[in-house]
Amino acid sequence: YKCVVTSTEQNMTDLETVVPLRVFSVTAENIKVTPGIDHVITCSISGLSAAANVKFEDPSGATITDTQIINNGSSSYSGGSQTATLTLKPAVITALSTSPVTYKCIVQSKAYPDSPPQENSIQVEKLTFGKYWNLQYELLFMIMLFYFG
Repeated sequence: YKCVVTSTEQNMTDLETVVPLRVFSVTAENIKVTPGIDHVITCSISGLSAAANVKFEDPSGATITDTQIINNGSSSYSGGSQTATLTLKPAVITALSTSPVTYKCIVQSKAYPDSPPQENSIQVEKLTFGKYWNLQYELLFMIMLFYFG
């Protein structure tokens, strides 16, 4: 791409500079979680020219730093793509007092560190045990009615 500047005030015309456009794509799916098991948020990045720096933010906006639950995906970089994950442990899910909450996947280019980071918000909805459990029982009841009349 070319950036062209024309100034009538300075009596200059068409000063141009070639500007490379660096674009990559970040996608992540919203998830529904239940207490008691690990759940994984996946952040997929494509269109990269080198592995990117990836970080996750919790619903309060704090950067998550626990390396036991984050895989920034730099080791998975291949062919312009990278996948980063954040594992939500049962204690984190149980502690959610509201639902849904928003986590963020923030990607910064290593090849072009002066470019702004790209953010992707991920909605995490906590399914309460009662709602989930009642649905299971309703399905079981309907199956039993079907078979046993």
